[in-house]
Amino acid sequence: MTPLEKVNSMKMPFAELKGVTFTDAGKDRVVARMLVRPDLCTLGHTIHGGALMALADSVGAAATVINLPEDAKGGITVNAICPGYINTEMVQAVPKEVLEKSILPLIPVNRLGEPDEIARAVVFLAADEAGAITGSTLSINGGQYMV
Repeated sequence: MTPLEKVNSMKMPFAELKGVTFTDAGKDRVVARMLVRPDLCTLGHTIHGGALMALADSVGAAATVINLPEDAKGGITVNAICPGYINTEMVQAVPKEVLEKSILPLIPVNRLGEPDEIARAVVFLAADEAGAITGSTLSINGGQYMV
């Protein structure tokens, strides 16, 4: 059975509900797509953060299954971090007026996230102290999307 066949034979009801389809899979890469449908969007036809998390979680689960040795006993964790607007070069390139009038008002904490906030979350999830956390999606978006 090829890795793609293995992934496609898995029961993943939430992925199916959200329309996630796997198009390629191997030891180093899992490729999936999710069609943007009206029921997956918020006002303004923006895809809902929860739908993106479903996609990320599905790909993570598939990658884990593909790479598990046949005699795996557990201890493997798969989590996703879904950042919102983060103060990076890309976001800094947005015109200040657009940022202040159209983006920041949509973020409940009224500020951009910082790269070091993302980095601290990655370090935490990779630490032994987070060993019981798996299958989770951590949204770091200032409350813009709450699931």
